[in-house]
Amino acid sequence: MKHLNKKWLLFGAGIIVLFIIFISLIFIGINDKNSFRIKAALLYSSASEKKQYENTYSHLQQSFVANLDVTLLDADKNPENIKEYDILYLDESLSESENMKDEIISYVKDGGNVFVPNIFISYFEPDFFGAKEIVKIDKAPEKIVYP
Repeated sequence: MKHLNKKWLLFGAGIIVLFIIFISLIFIGINDKNSFRIKAALLYSSASEKKQYENTYSHLQQSFVANLDVTLLDADKNPENIKEYDILYLDESLSESENMKDEIISYVKDGGNVFVPNIFISYFEPDFFGAKEIVKIDKAPEKIVYP
């Protein structure tokens, strides 16, 4: 009988240890501010006359994307840390400056993600977008044929 009680005590102690480890892992995950976060940077040019980046920044801060952290980065100050962001959002003010163009291209080649508004179509070469050429479409087709 004593042998059976010893087994149950060891089993109970093992369950308690596993429970403590499980709870500890949960609290570490909750308290780690970087877990499950999407780091985004709004890249803009302070030298531009356009100050629309403030509106864009405000909209991104109120995004429906869960756990999105947005940071403003002034391209005219040559930020060196763009590779630490999961995604870059290019503001229209940046289209007036060649500043950071090479860094953005390098960031994308290294696997980075960039949200590019339409104004940047002529800013980058077509291969940046994975295209052979950029063709202007005057109007949408009225009838679409697909397989």
